[in-house]
Amino acid sequence: MNILLFRLAFFLIFTFPVIDSLYHIAGIPYYRDEYSALAYHYQCIGEWFSEEWEQDEIEQQNTMWTELNKASHYGNIIFRKIYNLYHLNYFKHRIDSFALSGTFAQECLKTAIRFFAVMQDYPNSNIFQNTLNEQFDQEDGIIRAEQYISFIADNEGVLYENIERAVNDEFNECCEMQQPAVFRIYDKENNPSQAGLDFEYRIFPLINDLCTLLNQIP
Repeated sequence: MNILLFRLAFFLIFTFPVIDSLYHIAGIPYYRDEYSALAYHYQCIGEWFSEEWEQDEIEQQNTMWTELNKASHYGNIIFRKIYNLYHLNYFKHRIDSFALSGTFAQECLKTAIRFFAVMQDYPNSNIFQNTLNEQFDQEDGIIRAEQYISFIADNEGVLYENIERAVNDEFNECCEMQQPAVFRIYDKENNPSQAGLDFEYRIFPLINDLCTLLNQIP
């Protein structure tokens, strides 16, 4: 199988069902969703680039335009695909019919199986369900969970460098950060609340594994 066909098979069998589950069930924002925090940064950088970029930096201009156009064009295509529940509904079928061989393909299959198991065990859980429990002394200067948990167009290139810089500059103005937290409440019968962070303890390591695999696609 050549590289092009492998990538196509990989994305259809592995990536889309996993990303669908992260978007629809875990609730992770997508950067082309206009209400997401990263959508705002992409828009701001696009406007800044159009209005204030130095005219003598022709090569960087061309690179930035290319990356902005790719992030928009392909991002919209992927967004339409993951917005549809088709891939999520056929997640189990994709796993059962996975037939690619090789070490990398098998690692992808193992990760997909683990994602499917988590989504089966926690069908109503959201990655932000326990991030609002912590009380802060002030409302301003807080890094919200949806600002640092999100899909992004790419993790390299001129556009990414500017996105990273913009996000870090914003975070440097903050003094506290939302994180998943649970408060154990004991009632009069001394029965503790059953709420826990089991979903978070399982999903976050899986997201790290997914990022590693995506960066290793042949």
